[in-house]
Amino acid sequence: MFWWAPPLTQDVRCQSRILGAHLSADFASKPLKQLAAKFIQQEPGKAGLGPGGLAVCKALRSLQSTKAAGQATLDRLLQELEQASREPPPTSTLRSISQASSLAKELEKQRQEDVQQMQMSITALEDLVNQGGAAAWLCRASGITPRIGLCTLVTALMAEEQSPSFLALREVLPPSLDEKSLARLWELVASALLYTVRVGQVARAQQSLEELFQERQGTGGEMAVSLQARAVALQLGEERHLIWQSGKANLYDPRLLVFEFLCNIMLRKSQVDLIKAFIATAQAGQSVCQQMLMGEGKTTVIAPVLVLLLADTTRLVCACMPAALLDMSRAVLAERFSSPVLPRPVLTLEFHRQVQATQALLCKLEAAQRGKAAVIAAPNSVKSILLRRIELLLEIHQLQKLRRSTSAESQKGSWLRFPSWLSNASDEEPGSNRSGPAPQSPRKEEGKVEEVRICGAILSLFHGGVMLLDEVDLLLDPLRSELNWPLGRRYPLDMTGPGRNLTHRFGFRYTLPFDLLDAVFAAATGCAETAPSNRREAQSALGALAEKIKQGRKTLKVQVTPHFVLLSRDFYVKEMLPHLCDWAALFVDEHLEGALLPSDLRSLLRQGSGDARTQQLLCNASAHAIRALNLTLTWLHHLMPYILSKVHRVSYGLLTGRTLELHRGAFMRQSRKLLAVPFIGKDAPSTSSEFSHPDVAIGFTILSYRLHGLRERDVLTLLNVLLDEMRAESTLSFHRRAACQAYVAMVVRAGSRVRGFTEDGRWVGDAKEDLKKSRSRRQTSVGRWEGSSEVADRRRSLWPLELLDISDPEQIQVVFDILRFSPLAIRHLLEKHVFVSGTLDRNEMQLSASGQELAGPQLFGRCLGFSGTPNDLLPKSMGRCIYAAGDDGKVLQALSSTDTVTAVELGQWSPCSILDLVATARSSSRPKYHALIDSGALVTGLSNSEVAEYLLSHGLEGLDGVLFLNERNERVVLERDSMKIVELAQCGLSPAQRFTFYDHVHTTGMDVKQPLLCTAALTLSKDMTLRDYAQGAYRMRAIGHGQRVEVLMTPEVRSLMNKSLSTVEKLQEEARASALAALKRKPEAWAQAVLVDLLAWLVLNGIRAEARKRHLLHQQDLQNLWRAAACRVLESPRAEQLLAEGRLKIALFELLGSLDFCVSEKRPGEGGDSVEARWRRAVSRHVGKGTIGHSVWTNEAARDEARAEAERILRQLEGSHDDDEFNFSKEQVQEQEQEHEEEVEQDHEQEVQLEEDLERVPEAPAEQRYARDAEEAVPWPLRGLAPRSREMLPFYPMADFAVNKGIFNESSPVLSGLPPFVMLSDNYYRRQWRLSSVRRLRNVICFLEWVPSIKHLKRFAVFDATEEQRFRLREALNLCAGGRDDCSLGFGRDEVRALCGVLDLADEGEALTAKMSPSSRVTLQDLEKELLTHSIYKMQQGRYFVALSLEEAEHLRGTLHLLRSSSPATLPVECGLALRCITCKESGRDDSLLDSHGPVLDSVELGHQLEAAEQVFRFLNSAEDFQAREVSVLLRTLQLTRVENRLPWWLDVRACRRRSHRPWQRCPLAKVFQTVDELDDWATKALLLRLRWALAAHQLWPADAFRLMDVGGNGCLQKKDLATGLERLGVNQGLSQERWRRQVENLFRWMAQDGREVVFMDEFRTAMEFQANWEVAPSASSPSVSPARVECSPKKAPDAKSSANTSPLRSGTEAPCAAPEVQAPSPLSPSPPSPTLESFLAESPIRVSHYLTADMCQKQSAGRFKVKWQKHSSFRPLWSDGLLSIWVAHELIPRGNFMGLKRGSNAVKERVVFGHCVSTAKPSVQLLEVTDEEHSGFFAKHPRDELSRILGTFFPHPIRFRQIWYIWAPVPPSSDYVCAGMMCTTVDEAPSLEELRCMPRP
Repeated sequence: MFWWAPPLTQDVRCQSRILGAHLSADFASKPLKQLAAKFIQQEPGKAGLGPGGLAVCKALRSLQSTKAAGQATLDRLLQELEQASREPPPTSTLRSISQASSLAKELEKQRQEDVQQMQMSITALEDLVNQGGAAAWLCRASGITPRIGLCTLVTALMAEEQSPSFLALREVLPPSLDEKSLARLWELVASALLYTVRVGQVARAQQSLEELFQERQGTGGEMAVSLQARAVALQLGEERHLIWQSGKANLYDPRLLVFEFLCNIMLRKSQVDLIKAFIATAQAGQSVCQQMLMGEGKTTVIAPVLVLLLADTTRLVCACMPAALLDMSRAVLAERFSSPVLPRPVLTLEFHRQVQATQALLCKLEAAQRGKAAVIAAPNSVKSILLRRIELLLEIHQLQKLRRSTSAESQKGSWLRFPSWLSNASDEEPGSNRSGPAPQSPRKEEGKVEEVRICGAILSLFHGGVMLLDEVDLLLDPLRSELNWPLGRRYPLDMTGPGRNLTHRFGFRYTLPFDLLDAVFAAATGCAETAPSNRREAQSALGALAEKIKQGRKTLKVQVTPHFVLLSRDFYVKEMLPHLCDWAALFVDEHLEGALLPSDLRSLLRQGSGDARTQQLLCNASAHAIRALNLTLTWLHHLMPYILSKVHRVSYGLLTGRTLELHRGAFMRQSRKLLAVPFIGKDAPSTSSEFSHPDVAIGFTILSYRLHGLRERDVLTLLNVLLDEMRAESTLSFHRRAACQAYVAMVVRAGSRVRGFTEDGRWVGDAKEDLKKSRSRRQTSVGRWEGSSEVADRRRSLWPLELLDISDPEQIQVVFDILRFSPLAIRHLLEKHVFVSGTLDRNEMQLSASGQELAGPQLFGRCLGFSGTPNDLLPKSMGRCIYAAGDDGKVLQALSSTDTVTAVELGQWSPCSILDLVATARSSSRPKYHALIDSGALVTGLSNSEVAEYLLSHGLEGLDGVLFLNERNERVVLERDSMKIVELAQCGLSPAQRFTFYDHVHTTGMDVKQPLLCTAALTLSKDMTLRDYAQGAYRMRAIGHGQRVEVLMTPEVRSLMNKSLSTVEKLQEEARASALAALKRKPEAWAQAVLVDLLAWLVLNGIRAEARKRHLLHQQDLQNLWRAAACRVLESPRAEQLLAEGRLKIALFELLGSLDFCVSEKRPGEGGDSVEARWRRAVSRHVGKGTIGHSVWTNEAARDEARAEAERILRQLEGSHDDDEFNFSKEQVQEQEQEHEEEVEQDHEQEVQLEEDLERVPEAPAEQRYARDAEEAVPWPLRGLAPRSREMLPFYPMADFAVNKGIFNESSPVLSGLPPFVMLSDNYYRRQWRLSSVRRLRNVICFLEWVPSIKHLKRFAVFDATEEQRFRLREALNLCAGGRDDCSLGFGRDEVRALCGVLDLADEGEALTAKMSPSSRVTLQDLEKELLTHSIYKMQQGRYFVALSLEEAEHLRGTLHLLRSSSPATLPVECGLALRCITCKESGRDDSLLDSHGPVLDSVELGHQLEAAEQVFRFLNSAEDFQAREVSVLLRTLQLTRVENRLPWWLDVRACRRRSHRPWQRCPLAKVFQTVDELDDWATKALLLRLRWALAAHQLWPADAFRLMDVGGNGCLQKKDLATGLERLGVNQGLSQERWRRQVENLFRWMAQDGREVVFMDEFRTAMEFQANWEVAPSASSPSVSPARVECSPKKAPDAKSSANTSPLRSGTEAPCAAPEVQAPSPLSPSPPSPTLESFLAESPIRVSHYLTADMCQKQSAGRFKVKWQKHSSFRPLWSDGLLSIWVAHELIPRGNFMGLKRGSNAVKERVVFGHCVSTAKPSVQLLEVTDEEHSGFFAKHPRDELSRILGTFFPHPIRFRQIWYIWAPVPPSSDYVCAGMMCTTVDEAPSLEELRCMPRP
């Protein structure tokens, strides 16, 4: 046994060795030349181009005459075709197939001879180098000296004879070896290698011959046999090109020979020539780009050989390729260098922004250089190292600057000290973090310096190395090669908050695109989900847009598969844009604040720039209005066509499924989790990039969620957002909360329902009878269907939001299934979470690296690029591309031949239909296709594994598996038998037994062996170029030699081809299409024409794309002039220490680029700078004159040279403009977020972690150093609460409370003016803390209500109201008084009650009217005084409310328990205490009381003072969930505080709490920070009340009034419409024009939702109804309408269907159409309507209603109507549990035959039911019976109209029910009535309103 030792030599510098004469004769040209001469015959190729090539030449010449921009490309392609025609490829084949058997014998004989010769050579060379005696043998056998074998000698063959390693080898060789013996040794080594290579060649020929025999016996036909015969001939005729003649000797390159030996191949001539060219270029220190045809071995041969030849101990070789090819390239290199002859490691460099450059990384790269390893990397990994070093230098510069400023302050000795964490806010540098860098310890700064050193060392390795660029056209693409790293402060995106006018909607930056895209979805699908479709303009715009899209589908200008995709920008501009402008005008108009008329706005939006008149109108517009207009124009004219033209999951999409799972444990930014990210291909998201342009990110995000739907994690997030919003509205019933209503709306619009709500989303307690009846009829008609799907119905019926268990996977799955594609749910998630979680924040600066850096001196000085489809879009450092002569001509010739490529026109298609076509197509009982090449990315919506499974399950009979590439880019096979996925090497299937699916990403550079005779289906898309098409087609490596391609052409692609070519040929599009269709009668001519059109169209697309990219390349070339110079300056080894120097500092900032995504404030149409002008300014700034020492230029000559080069580039930019494609397609890689942004929030109520990385708004206090010392509670004596106690209590007024902000120990200002009765305990927050330390605040949970002595209580009043406040209050009262000048009559009791009710003073109004007699009145002056002085609230001086700590509250409650039994009394009798808990109030309980002692409760006059204290404490708690009444109370309480002090005080307090820092503008509390008091709201409410009274006086329903005011019939009211309607109703009497305009404005804002400039009918009706928490409508005696007793005679009876329990103030049901006389309105009712008002009121039916008055009910001995209690025994059971039953009374109207004169059917009577009966047996009770004596009797006609009228007046039906489990409490129509009973149901639906009646209030 002999030990193996590694090779003794390492270098591979030997470029040539002499080949022996006998070896030269056998191996110099053709190793098997004797067999080739005997069995092969040459067939000369046909000169010239075929029909396809000639047609392509003609097409290119026609393009050449019209496309000047692509002149160079067209010239080159024509030259390539000419070159291909001059050099016809010769072909060879077997002389005779019958000689195959003889050839097989000869080959076997040759193989045996070569094996024998190989073994002899190996034996001879081993004997030669291991000769010696027994001692030498023993040393070798024992391992003392190495036994030299073939591996060592093969390695030594490549070494120079004078190299150290070779000399070391000589030392172990036998001394007897002289130079002659050594030459003999190398000859034997070469002999062994040559014979081995020929053995491999013979084996390949034998394999081909065996396949030939199989084809002869199979069903392949003559074509297959012929092709296989050519393959055999090709193997026999292989030539060797590494041997050349030099003089009389033959030389060979030993390195290439060894490579042939290791790889068992023979290098082709083109490969050897390309290798030599690359080596020469690298040795000259230059870069080059070479073309090599696809399939010629760029990845498998060229790259490994270059690594072998170029890598040495002083030069690092890095192979760079697209990320999709990284795994395949690594596997190829590992295979090539796995031999013991060349054991080279293969390392992968992975580096990105979140990776730290460590010493270990540097050591690995240095070891790779020493070990001549192959390093492979994606381009972003290489560029990231450069950017990381620059980023670190910037951070170090900021830290050094901060340290210098701190040191300067310290030297001054000033008493003012900056805290260590506070950055120097002044003298900011670009790219600095203005929020202040986090405190950095010296160790961290040293770590950054060390990392800079490491990055510099790595870059030094790069500078001395060589980079190999595979697929160079992709790596250096000007558009796709940019890598952007945003830096600096992150600031909120412009227009994502409210405008300057806070009534504007939030987030116009993202609500506008949602509305615009929703219009497209609505028009394309036929339904608008979230848009205002009830407006006439909206309906018109949507209808017209839908027609245009329908027309576009017919004319193939748009594509609807897989979703709506815009194919023609011209179609968008001409057809879609006008209607989208009309639609957008509805949304942007509210932001213009009346600057433009609607017609002018629509005209401006369509034109993109206004005329002189429009410009003049916009002069006075606000900046917000201009920005809103510019943003809308940008979206309409630029962003919309760009975004709509991209395909989901191909160009953009959300991270889903496995992509998120793979990153679950790794770092990932919130923005990548929540927003759409760029895709590099179908289902292939970029690894770390995001969209740089925020509007593009917004648009793609909206489309992604709409097209993909919500992910499961999104539904969880949505539910958590809704639950948080629901909990914030803690004072409302669940079904009234906005979050619950939003949830119901989502579910209902998604086609399901929520339990407890009707099918249209209304709470069952509010459902009207007609809705219930209609549903009952509908259920009856479909009952048999519902019965069969009862389980499905229950599944579709969701629990209410408050009962939803988000920890239950089953419930979440049901919600997910229903809400996944709900636009309402998507919009709610986006606007409330995705877009407001900081994902849209943008940085002010960025670092960039592109192909300029990748191929420039900044990284590797020498770059060797190669590709099958290169171009001239290369950086200056790469020079011009060297094209392989004739290669492109061969490609065009092959792809234009109908023998090679055919086309199939598809009809209406889908991804599944394409798969069905491919799977089911047959040819000769075999599948027609062996591969699907999805170059067009048409197979969307399915993963690669799903595609494979679909193909096998739907066809491919005869094939046993499908090969595809998985998520890790590994080639795997799905086997048919087991349906399991295995690796390709383990599947055991030959190419003929499997199908291959090339997904969109892997249609470039991926090699998979295919059968010699097969066909592949290839897809096309609208954006493809010739490069994409050729790359996809040449996945079939033997295309044109047995392998074919069939192009699947969609109608949309065919239309685009026809349009582009008809423009070039100057033909009508329809005429050209007709001419091509006529060719279908000649299939061959048609097929040829289609292929030529396809190639011409692809060339056109490529020319357009190259022209745009060239424009960007010029800009990058310009930037690179000073960027490269700056990088050279920063290459200083001590750069981090010299940053203070001017030159290095300037160089650092030269590499920074500014970012500005603010919307322009220039008026539309104002001229902007051209691209050339902007770049001229940039050149002047960077390359202009200046001091050399303070610039990046080493001398004036260098700067002059750069200036001259810049001028040359600028001339090429003349006349160019910005390109949307470049501006919108840029990507960026964000920096790592702070640690608190990576934390995953938990559900704070359930306290369970629902998902590891569930995104929630972070709840954290401000980053401060909180003190925790001296927090022990300070006890205080209970007797100190007694009056006249001398004990000091630790209480202080809340007006003295403030927190410490931490900056210079500064405290926030106190909020002076708070009520003196609100106090704080020192144990809650010590007053001295505000000046000493920062403390974290806790919520006020419990507070003390304290009355020291009831004897000292007195009325608390405020007397310092301003004159302005008095005026506004008087205005509100005048509105209620109808504008009367004479108010001496004052207000009556009912008028005061109604007025106080609408002003949220219901209890105060009741207390005030309780003192009034029915005839007494309150004067205007008295009421004004009561309100201004707050006397009406009856607050008491001497009553205090003190916020306690929880420890205090605990002890106080125990004390209150002890006080009940203490004797003698600890506290005086007149002292009262009450312990209250504010959370009890917030949880929905009516009272916050926990315990009390003494007369504290009995001494209260009204509850307003307690409510005021509660709201102030909630204000202190930073609560945000204030309801309208609570805001009014808080405003009332804060009336004496300065409004400008409220917000800073509240923000400072909130900063010390653990609160979700929502923008305060989004909270209901915002009104407190903007409004001094509630008087303006009072005026608005008074005007609203007056409007209600006016409608009641005219007996108008709100819906009728709305329609009358909507003169345009648009379905909405504008401000002027509302003002006109109010004036015609006479509501404006008593107001000046200015005050009237302001009041209308306030009322309009009160009605309009979301700040819109229009009011819809439902909003108007909601405003006209009473508040949801009011239980009753206004009484008849209130000033709505004066009482009117209606006497109806039989001749003038109203409609029998009339129901007197309806009211015109309540909408939702239709009132009867009768018009009795109504008395004149009350003093508070409006004046009699003007003739103009009556003229349009007469056109609408007048509603009638009846009201109950005091004189209606009188006991009389005789009269018309008789009321009597009667025994009733007719009941039916409703429910029973066996003991107790619920009974329903029925047969309330007599229905019998003749039973007496006034009995049975002769009696006009009815019994009144007040509720259901509960008893253990069938009840027999008395019911009230009402009889119409006048119409009862045998001879009467028995009309029931008058009885119905009297019943409706005295015993009306309730207006609705309130649900109490399955028990329903009725709500009377007004306060004049009461309900005596309740109703029960067995289902969760309200009973009928007609089953129960109310009774007059006693």
